[in-house]
Amino acid sequence: MVSFPVHRIRFCARGQLDSAERECFALSFTQKNATATDAALHQCHVFRCQLPEAAGKALLSFANAFRNNSGSSSSSSTVLPRPIPTRRTSNATAEDETASSLEGAFSSGGEEDFQFDAFLEMREEDAKRGFMICPQEKNCFKLRRDREKRVVVVLQQTAGPKILTVKKCFGLLLGAGRNLRHSDMHLLEMVSEYVFFEYCNDYSQSTGRGNDARTYIVEAVWHPHLQNLEVLNTETPRETRVFMTVAVDVILTGIDEPVRFNMECKARIFHEHERFWYVSRRPVVEKYFLTTRLIITGMMSCYQMPMTTRWGKQTSQTGLCLSRACLRNRVV
Repeated sequence: MVSFPVHRIRFCARGQLDSAERECFALSFTQKNATATDAALHQCHVFRCQLPEAAGKALLSFANAFRNNSGSSSSSSTVLPRPIPTRRTSNATAEDETASSLEGAFSSGGEEDFQFDAFLEMREEDAKRGFMICPQEKNCFKLRRDREKRVVVVLQQTAGPKILTVKKCFGLLLGAGRNLRHSDMHLLEMVSEYVFFEYCNDYSQSTGRGNDARTYIVEAVWHPHLQNLEVLNTETPRETRVFMTVAVDVILTGIDEPVRFNMECKARIFHEHERFWYVSRRPVVEKYFLTTRLIITGMMSCYQMPMTTRWGKQTSQTGLCLSRACLRNRVV
């Protein structure tokens, strides 16, 4: 038996409905990360179900986990799995295009430095069934219990020799506390994701469509009565604060492993009908530093980007050198 985190799944598919493979589904995942001397190791598993419907249900579960509803997509937020192709017709072309684009942007063995800003904002349901911004001061949100909330995270690349576009978001996670393990985090229901949106740096204007590929916005629903997040729905004493952690797993262009942006903050929980007389649109902001290195392997010009990172808040004095495994688990 093999077990691995869901975010390591690279691809999942189902057999053609009009073929003998209609009872089958397959998935591939990264078993071993790339190093300076070895290429990344990927595995593919194919499963056969007793009933064709079971294969569809299994893939639907993966689709719900990896739903990717962009601004230009239809009203449905679920991306259905693609059937397993019977022949490989366009893979070579796609690989050539990817290799060509990366070859022009990087030199083998060279390191590139990138910087990202992450903005965290909370919104609560109001009396008009809309969502209003939650007050925040000194990285501490003022929240009301028993109200449905929206968690909004904006990722914005601020520096780097090229744009590392977010290809996919695997989900937005929330947990009560800090220094949490992956199992302590709860996957929230995704509402929407936006690419190529223009998000103002001063955070004083509403979001609008633009042509800025450096910005990526993720929004998810936080239901107040989730059992794993009960601590964040309980009123806190006057001078007491609770910690919470928000994480976003994304795939960046040219990097074969998911990158996790961890954000820690505090919250004070008030009564459901508490009134806040002054509300400012002030998000929690953290700065991240990423160093990548390109490795060319094989005769097919396969490009991979193992990365080490200096990962820290804007207020930190020095960066931290972390491996790719540490990046997924490190809470700043």
